Amino acid sequence: KKQKTEKKANILPLVALYRPGPLQSGMVDSFINRKHGREEVVYLHPSLEPILKETHGVILYQEQVMRIANRLAGFSLNQADNLRKAMGKKKPEIMAKFKDQFINGSIANGIPKESATSIFELMEFFAGYGFNKSHSAAYAVITYQTAYLKTNYLVQYMVAQLSCEKQNMDKIVDYIEDCRYMGIAVIPPDVNESQNDFTISQGNKIRFGLGAIKNVGDKAIESIIQSREKGGRYTSILDLCKRVDLRVVNKQVIESLIKSGSLDSLHDNRAKLLAGLDTAMQLGSIASKERRKGQKSLFDMGSELDNAGKGDLGTETAVDRWSEKEILQAEKESLGFYLSSHPLNPFKQKIKQLSTVSSADISEHTDGEEVTIGGIITNLKSSVTKRGDPMMYITLEDLKGSAECVIFSKEIKAYQTLLAIDEVVFVKGQLGFQGTAPSIRIKEVIAEKDALKRLTKCVTIRCNTADFDESKLMQLKEGIKKHSGTCPIFLEISTPNQGNVHIKISSQYFVSVRDDFLSCAKELFGSEALRLNQAELLAMV
Repeated sequence: KKQKTEKKANILPLVALYRPGPLQSGMVDSFINRKHGREEVVYLHPSLEPILKETHGVILYQEQVMRIANRLAGFSLNQADNLRKAMGKKKPEIMAKFKDQFINGSIANGIPKESATSIFELMEFFAGYGFNKSHSAAYAVITYQTAYLKTNYLVQYMVAQLSCEKQNMDKIVDYIEDCRYMGIAVIPPDVNESQNDFTISQGNKIRFGLGAIKNVGDKAIESIIQSREKGGRYTSILDLCKRVDLRVVNKQVIESLIKSGSLDSLHDNRAKLLAGLDTAMQLGSIASKERRKGQKSLFDMGSELDNAGKGDLGTETAVDRWSEKEILQAEKESLGFYLSSHPLNPFKQKIKQLSTVSSADISEHTDGEEVTIGGIITNLKSSVTKRGDPMMYITLEDLKGSAECVIFSKEIKAYQTLLAIDEVVFVKGQLGFQGTAPSIRIKEVIAEKDALKRLTKCVTIRCNTADFDESKLMQLKEGIKKHSGTCPIFLEISTPNQGNVHIKISSQYFVSVRDDFLSCAKELFGSEALRLNQAELLAMV
């Protein structure tokens, strides 16, 4: 119990610190350095130590602001709370009044005027970033509990996460990517297996929930599941249309089921399922009406139509299968993202190596930062500026989600041939925020095929002394000779005494950065040892 309490106590400041304000102010670095003894903890007055000792002299919580005002300057708790609010909202006219009160109160308690002024200014700086400690404590408890569940019941935890966010496609994409990273397979929806929510299937796999498919409402799902539980597995699309309530499981619902792959267990050709849908629904509607009238239909008497319904519908008509691109587009339309594969999979490694941000972590970067991100253009929207100049809003999707970009007339003219739906590109630009929403102002657009050459300023190969056998170095030398070029190569060597040392290889061994050279280097030193840098390093020898 004591260990659990200590762990929660360690989490508590992290909740307060891990927010944009503290991260951008340098407050987090100061807290960490003080905690680990790399920075001296200094108190402007000894009376601050009992209040700020737990946060290493950093004013982290709003309650600390109130306690300082109460204990040092004699503020009532109500006055201290009003001071906290004024500091948080940065109201100068109210702050000036409180400053005089604080300084005078502190002097009355034996604190020098200079110290009191410095303390108030310190409070002003940190109060804008301060977090409510009681909230932090509550979140710390939840963090500990969810961390425990994720550690000990990982698959169940991810199922719960996916089910809770089944209407939020951005979150679903993030969680599925997390599952893949952790080795948990998320398998497509199946009309014969899926429930409304995500479920555990086939051991430790996660079955996609029907409730996360677009245009498939709860009533339609209820009809599908009830009919399945009552009459067993569906054997064909006609069997499905005969048994469900077509008033709620309408054409739009079944189209979404087909496009999402939910009917693949009934037939492995989605194009054929879609082509036979109208016929299946007509026959299913007839069967449904006759069933409601209490009549035995032709189907119930084992007619040829019924037998046909148990097999392939419309076998007399040849329908070409969808290409992989068409399958992925249909999944994107019905699910909001690609599930069975991703058009960026062939470029996955290149995007990872050359992007400085991803759609998942872009909001954690700073306003005005120069960033590079690779992905596929999924949406283009033309507009004009206030001056009437052309501009475009671009949605760029990577493997973790999507990033919003904006491009103006000069860049539109320069890169017009690359600005097309389904084009795989890298964009460089300046990150900006509207509220909390990040957006990239594009300065340069680079075709995928040119990205390695255009973006790589030098190559770093990370290794330790154990990698320095003659055979590996000779193979690297031969690989460089084969792909000679103008890009510098650095060796980043891990040493026991001097840390990581960078050594720049002689210019006669500069290289042309291409896929075949990178494959050679990865084979020798491993994919994680290779880093492509967008700025040249300074060698340290």
